[in-house]
Amino acid sequence: MIEFYGDYSQEAENFALKQNAKQNVVCVSLVALLLTVVLLLIAFLCDFWLIMFFEIALVAVIVITWFAPYLERKKHMRLLLPEKVTIDRDGTIFATWQDIFVAEPKDNIKKIISKGDCYYIVFRRARARDCLLQKSLLRVGNIEDFERLFAETIVQKS
Repeated sequence: MIEFYGDYSQEAENFALKQNAKQNVVCVSLVALLLTVVLLLIAFLCDFWLIMFFEIALVAVIVITWFAPYLERKKHMRLLLPEKVTIDRDGTIFATWQDIFVAEPKDNIKKIISKGDCYYIVFRRARARDCLLQKSLLRVGNIEDFERLFAETIVQKS
């Protein structure tokens, strides 16, 4: 069994916020792209080009979405960083956040990003959210066991 819990470093918090901001911007950008196509179609068919001023609002929404996690940092930290993560022998991940508890099987892991002193677990179909683990918060087990268990999914990132 492997367990991570404790207080996260500033570097880990920044990495979690950056990953969350990227995911949010991707989602909002896809919706904005769809709305842009609809607005272009309406403008072209109705010869009503003033409707394209709504594009400015769409760009503003994307920018606000990028910075939103940083605006309410403490609130986002409580939601993004798990309080405790336990991994059993077969690789099932049990994670507890302030508001939820999830159990994710090993085969639901898309990749594990290894960056500095952190692992960021990205799930294929996350029941709740992706999971950040700080290496220094390892309390039970060791890093070698973790890396051996998830060797095929760990990706190094600089």
